[in-house]
Amino acid sequence: MVNDRISYYSVAEFEDERQYYSDKFRSELKRSLVKKISEFVSTSSKITVKNKTKNRESQANFNAVSLVVDPKFSKCGNIAVISVRKDTYQKAQYDDFRRKLEFHSRNLNNFVQSMDAETVTKKLLKEKVKYYKSELNNVSSLIPLINLKSSDKDLLDKYSKNLSLLENLLDQLKQSKKINWKKFKDGIVNGINKLIGE
Repeated sequence: MVNDRISYYSVAEFEDERQYYSDKFRSELKRSLVKKISEFVSTSSKITVKNKTKNRESQANFNAVSLVVDPKFSKCGNIAVISVRKDTYQKAQYDDFRRKLEFHSRNLNNFVQSMDAETVTKKLLKEKVKYYKSELNNVSSLIPLINLKSSDKDLLDKYSKNLSLLENLLDQLKQSKKINWKKFKDGIVNGINKLIGE
């Protein structure tokens, strides 16, 4: 049988060989494994985004995405077993986290860098803040499941700072204040320099 210290697994009964090898039965087995892993790793994390004026906290409750990579099928009598190694699963979780973080952080940074007085509007900023805040929560909710590297922390910090810049800019527009674009752009440059240690 499967060693539950090194693998996640799920079991189900089957009637005959034909059912055991059928795509439908194996899909059902995989779904049961996904559910079991989700229940096992289901958790919540508190995310704090800091800026110069205030702290924001948001609660991210989630059922972790179960990335079942190359599951192993086996049987004992009429009992079918599907399993995936925990280290394989954890690597898939990290790869998924890193891919999402890089994608959204890069897109947010490109948006911030390319903004100007001719194109930015309150409506656009509101949409961007809502979208990137949601994606930051989604990405950060995976943190309890992985081992963060220093490069991940730097990228999360950059993401949070860019999001804070957008939120501050949106606050200015909501208050009908004229935006000081030079100060805003200088803030972006200073934030980047701090990240790279200049």
